[in-house]
Amino acid sequence: MSRGSAELTNSRKNEIINAFEELYQTMSFRNISMREIGEKTSMTRSSIYNYFQNKEEIFLALIAREFQLWCDALQEIANHDNMTLTEFAEAIASSLQERRYFLKLISWNHYELEENSRTECLAEVQQVTYNAMQTIMLCLDKFFPTMTETAKIEFQQHFFIFLYGIDSFAGDSDSQKKALKYAKITYYPIQVYDVVYTFIIHYLKQEF
Repeated sequence: MSRGSAELTNSRKNEIINAFEELYQTMSFRNISMREIGEKTSMTRSSIYNYFQNKEEIFLALIAREFQLWCDALQEIANHDNMTLTEFAEAIASSLQERRYFLKLISWNHYELEENSRTECLAEVQQVTYNAMQTIMLCLDKFFPTMTETAKIEFQQHFFIFLYGIDSFAGDSDSQKKALKYAKITYYPIQVYDVVYTFIIHYLKQEF
């Protein structure tokens, strides 16, 4: 594939992803149609199928793009010469506080997306997730050299399990608030920064 052809393909994919993202801001995933996505692009609906077979694949591409942006932020953290535990926790917490949309995307039921998506689309998300996990490991190697390899791997695994569930607890949609009020449950706002910072401090302080 020529460079020009690759650039055109990426440009059109991004246009489709942007159209889906715009719709997703105000509509539920299930209510978005390929026809509506096509209406927000410069392409015909049939042309979209040259790049994505369905809206599930577009959603996965959006997740991969947002994951890559967070991965870039992690790399900036890893580029520091050194960091204390507090500084590391603050940096990771800030990187996620700024990306509430990303947390919302990754909290979606991925099994529902995977059922109708091609392997290469799933692999794109897996690759960028792996890159993020490796960057976290790089940070641990660099900033906390006394940690054992087992401790680093355990933190990496537990942190990513925690990451995928943050939005479930820190999400504060109007529907959730109404449901809590209806159930007579007191609502205490949870800040992404606070829960991430606390998780990292409590998990890693035992290593020092």
